[in-house]
Amino acid sequence: MKALSIEFAPRRPRSLWLWALALVFAVVAASQGWRAWSIQRAWLVADQEVLRLAVRAHDYDLAPRDGPDPTKAETRYFADAAAVADLASFPTARVLSALEGALREGVRLTSVELRPGEGAALVGVEYLEPRSLTEFVDELNVGEPRPRWSPLTLRAGTSPSEMKVASLIARWPPRTATWPSGSMRQSWPMTKWPRPAHR
Repeated sequence: MKALSIEFAPRRPRSLWLWALALVFAVVAASQGWRAWSIQRAWLVADQEVLRLAVRAHDYDLAPRDGPDPTKAETRYFADAAAVADLASFPTARVLSALEGALREGVRLTSVELRPGEGAALVGVEYLEPRSLTEFVDELNVGEPRPRWSPLTLRAGTSPSEMKVASLIARWPPRTATWPSGSMRQSWPMTKWPRPAHR
């Protein structure tokens, strides 16, 4: 039998730099992969948000509006303008001065209601005798081309000394012109301007 000789050699250490290099590559690859996945996820979320906003905007365009309708606002504007024009054209000062000038003993004003839109004035009076009411109405109609003031209602009292109640009305001609839309009345009579003479 032959002698067996075994020599123990020290183990060669594998190079650590190879392991370190492999570890660095693995870490860089993992971080790049994570970064690419994060960017892809962010793009996906952004695309979904853009799509959601586009659908919402489309639905908003198709949905009925809760806000004020511009045509209704224009109609209200014309109605307000017509009311202002009515008031401006109504002979308020003339009515009040006629009432003040016609007052006499035995007649007392109880109410004055001016209705410029209707071209009317309603006056409530109390009177003692029918003659004093008749004189009061005649005085109101002085200077008018035709009688404008007339009794609307009369209510007699229970005793001769008790005041009686009457309502008087006066009317002015209605407006004749219309607004451009044709739906609103204008408050002043339209006059035609004279045409210049052609030479």
